[in-house]
Amino acid sequence: MNRMLGWAIVFGVSMGYFEAAVVVYLREIFAPEGKLFPITIELNSLGWVELGREAFSLLMLLAVAMLAGRSVKERVAYFFLVFGVWDIFYYLFLKLTIDWPESLMTWDILLLIPVPWIGPVIAPSMVAISFVVMGVFVVRMEDRGTTFRQGRRCFAGMCVAGLVIIVAFCWDWRHIASGGVPRSFPWLIFAVGQLLLVGIFAFYYRSSLRSAKAIS
Repeated sequence: MNRMLGWAIVFGVSMGYFEAAVVVYLREIFAPEGKLFPITIELNSLGWVELGREAFSLLMLLAVAMLAGRSVKERVAYFFLVFGVWDIFYYLFLKLTIDWPESLMTWDILLLIPVPWIGPVIAPSMVAISFVVMGVFVVRMEDRGTTFRQGRRCFAGMCVAGLVIIVAFCWDWRHIASGGVPRSFPWLIFAVGQLLLVGIFAFYYRSSLRSAKAIS
């Protein structure tokens, strides 16, 4: 395994534990009875600190990706990789420490920036697994001297897929922000985004491998 890849995974696992630990503390403050909904975090001093923590967590992932990658493609791949590992181990450590979530269908608050993102645990976990696979594949490909050949269409398609997934997570944000509890998750919208994400990546990954074989 690429040494940098290994350390990136270690960082993702470590960040997953820190994130889980912080959330354990936050639950003692904002949800001592274990109920995440209705959301009780207000935009007071603690609320702004939490928003800042979320923003700087993403910045930390970006910083690691910028340091680990040698090109724009590798940096994007490392960002996806570390993000995915972080999210997977975040839930794993929560399960080990406070026995939560009860199941993969348990509702969770994913982010609060700029509006509440919510969804069953299985949904962000599926995205995280996809991120890890895509990140590892691109990094290993680049290590072997094969270029992941994506163009504007690939970039645009991935952006659309990501936007569709975000729409699914934020679909009911007004209801949640106004003190409501989760009602239903837009699985169809999420599935479209997830399939687009995986399908576009698989298409361009295979195209890159075929191009490399043709050149050799």
